[in-house]
Amino acid sequence: MTDSPESQEPKPLVKKVAVSFVGLLSLAWIFVPDPTDVVPVLGWLDEAAAAGIFLACLNYLGIPVGKLKSLFDKGEQARTTQETTTEKTVKGKVVDN
Repeated sequence: MTDSPESQEPKPLVKKVAVSFVGLLSLAWIFVPDPTDVVPVLGWLDEAAAAGIFLACLNYLGIPVGKLKSLFDKGEQARTTQETTTEKTVKGKVVDN
C-alpha cells in the first residue's frame, strides 16, 4: 500500500500531543547544561541528538524547517519507493525500472 500525500489520513491528536511533548523536551535539553558538556566533543553529541529529535518533531507536525525539509522528504520518498518495490516483489510482479 502506497501513501500519496492526497491519501494520507490526519494524524491522531494523541500522537500529535506526544510528539509535541517530546519536541519541547528535546528543545529544553539543548539549553539545559549537564555534566557531559565539559568534555569537548562528547558533550556536544547529546545536544546534536536533541536537535535532530527536535527537527524530526517539527517535520512530523508539518512545520517547515527550510532546506532541512527537503532532506526529510527525500528520506520519505526512498522509504515509499522501497515499500512499493517490496510489495510488488511479494505479489510476484516484475518491477521495471
